[in-house]
Amino acid sequence: MDYKLEKTVTTAAGVTSDPTLIPQANVLLEVLLPLPTELQGKGTYSVYRVHSSTGQEEDKEAQELKQGEANKNELGEYFTVNSDKTRLTLYVKCFSTYAIGYAESYGSNGGNQGGGSSAPVYPPSIEQTEHGSVTTSPKNPETGDQVTITPTPDEGYTVDEVIVTDSTGKPVEVIPNDDGTYTFTQPDEKVTITVTFRRMTGTSDCPQDDSCPMAAFSDTELGAWYHDGVHYCLENILMVGTGKTTFEPDAVTTRGMIVTILWRLEGSPIVDHPMDYDDVKLEDWYGKAVRWADSAGVVTGYGSGKFGPNDPITREQMAAMLWRYAGSPNVDGSLSSFVDGAQASDWAQSAMIWAVDQELITGVGHNQLESCGQATRAQAATLLMRFAGKRLNKNDRALQ
Repeated sequence: MDYKLEKTVTTAAGVTSDPTLIPQANVLLEVLLPLPTELQGKGTYSVYRVHSSTGQEEDKEAQELKQGEANKNELGEYFTVNSDKTRLTLYVKCFSTYAIGYAESYGSNGGNQGGGSSAPVYPPSIEQTEHGSVTTSPKNPETGDQVTITPTPDEGYTVDEVIVTDSTGKPVEVIPNDDGTYTFTQPDEKVTITVTFRRMTGTSDCPQDDSCPMAAFSDTELGAWYHDGVHYCLENILMVGTGKTTFEPDAVTTRGMIVTILWRLEGSPIVDHPMDYDDVKLEDWYGKAVRWADSAGVVTGYGSGKFGPNDPITREQMAAMLWRYAGSPNVDGSLSSFVDGAQASDWAQSAMIWAVDQELITGVGHNQLESCGQATRAQAATLLMRFAGKRLNKNDRALQ
């Protein structure tokens, strides 16, 4: 379908529509073009201006216009497509012929669906970055899909920032996940994903300024007692924030969180193992971690098919998971040096003795152990840093 727009201007010589006699406008002309039914709902659109600087047919050349105001050319020209893809709007200055092209939608399996029968898909543009790689799933998302970004830092580096923008440069909300991935909801247009990585710094070398990974969170104190533990867990992607700017160091830690952290520490292995917990599904964010932990004997659950992934973890439960993860080493001694040592559960005695002996768990004041007390996120981070620091290597989990 062809559209023709004619502009007439009154000059000293009279009314004319001859473009050679009309001076170049200093403002953009907004041209709304309703798309015919057969061109609606396509995957992507492109616009080309066919222009001749001399007016001769043989001097014609095509120049592509970009979609979105952020991609305007040197004349400030660009085009947009409305959300339901029924209208295309040109923002142009030149008197020329404009050609509109399109690409058919492709399904998530990569095959041409043809005839516009499938929803449009928007494979993201991933900016090239140094010191790591980035993958997404699904690769060809449709509007409303939850898209998962998986950054993989090179050795010695960690994720610094994950940014998603739409075609106009407007930020798209990105949510960090407990497994080190990031999620956003696919808008009805293509997005650009930018991930930056930074070199890891040891906790002892941290200047405790804006370069510290804790600086991104408004509810943490860089000089607090938990700095080293939280710094370590953030930098090694063992823990993430509870929000974009919150870490909640004093919030309780759940059983599912600790299992997921140990799973990451092990390298996030995927195992084929029957799991008999009726309160854990494999698609849950902690599902793969719980299945691995169950297969490795790191967790045993409550019995009767219950694991309690969202229950706050106690200090003795956490000690038991770490003790089993370390291979359930034999222990000597007792908890009699603590005034409440006898209050530790029978099943946790060996684990607590081991954790105290390894200096993973210390008293909380007044010589109390508080075995059944809940572990905060800050306490868990500190304990995990001590534990990880005592591991010989990834393939030998025995502690010195």
